[in-house]
Amino acid sequence: MPSEIYDYEERLQRYRRAIKRLRNGGLVLRFLDHMAALGLSVARASKYAGHILVLLRIIDFDLKERPPLVDVGPDHQVACHLFIS
Repeated sequence: MPSEIYDYEERLQRYRRAIKRLRNGGLVLRFLDHMAALGLSVARASKYAGHILVLLRIIDFDLKERPPLVDVGPDHQVACHLFIS
């Protein structure tokens, strides 16, 4: 069985521990809990957690603050982030 080979449960727990220590980690853990409540498989949740972990390490702003929206046409809005280095 693939789940036994790849040990998705252990992998997901390892990602969750790492995410918990990062900025915005609490928000991401709530997202992962929500995905699990919707019935997402452990393998898919593990994949999401791994990708989100990488993103959290490079995100340098508070995710709880909503970014300004920019109108790009009728009935369309896009979140606008300004990255200044």
